[in-house]
Amino acid sequence: MKTGRSLEEWLDLTRKSGPPTEKERREWLKKEHKLGTITATWMAGRVEGKNTEEDSPDAYLKTAAEWVEAQYSGPRAALASAV
Repeated sequence: MKTGRSLEEWLDLTRKSGPPTEKERREWLKKEHKLGTITATWMAGRVEGKNTEEDSPDAYLKTAAEWVEAQYSGPRAALASAV
């Protein structure tokens, strides 16, 4: 990260000093620490145990397959056969 702190340092700070809910943490990270919306959202979720799919190649590949399946499901299912 280009913030002067490692991921673990941000997570520790957020757990210790941040507000109790994910939404409040996101706004706190944006307002108090000037993080961008995407970074703050990702970080606030990470404290909740979300956004871990990039922690290992196996987890990423499993999640990537789920993302593709979800992308071409429901009303977009016909697009999968068009490829």
